[in-house]
Amino acid sequence: VTSGSFSYVANELEVDLENTWDTFQWEIGESLLQSRNGSLRLQGNLGRLEIALDALGSLDDLPETRLVLDGHTDLERIDFSSLVATNDLGRLTASGNAGWVPTPSFEIEYALADLDPSLASDLLQGQINASGKASGTFGEDTHRLAVSVRELAGLVNGQPLDGGGEFTYTQDQLV
Repeated sequence: VTSGSFSYVANELEVDLENTWDTFQWEIGESLLQSRNGSLRLQGNLGRLEIALDALGSLDDLPETRLVLDGHTDLERIDFSSLVATNDLGRLTASGNAGWVPTPSFEIEYALADLDPSLASDLLQGQINASGKASGTFGEDTHRLAVSVRELAGLVNGQPLDGGGEFTYTQDQLV
């Protein structure tokens, strides 16, 4: 169900729309995005469109995830002040931006809480907390991903975990 208004002010289209749904499915290539419920609110114009999303959904075999996002977008990127994703495997809190002009890219600060290490291997049990920064650029000829872990803590198989680090992946090379 979509409700709201459109207006044309000072040669610009202004919108204030809210969409709510009970079930939603979207095929993305070979994958299937499904949502049991959610809401999306858009306010503003194409130069700056405020976005508020609250949805419960899953992609393929991944666990159902509650996704809450607050931010704004224009025709070239989205800036989000808050992104929270929570499921049975843990919780991600992030802020930052993602762009698509001139090439797809992102830059975020993140915190992971109560991450289940069995995601990496069924032999691992416990919980992991981490925080840091991540950025990436994905052009036709160049791909770059950089991840910095400022803080890494928790328990894995009853053993304490403490540390940090960083890595960069560029053009099929991990550094």
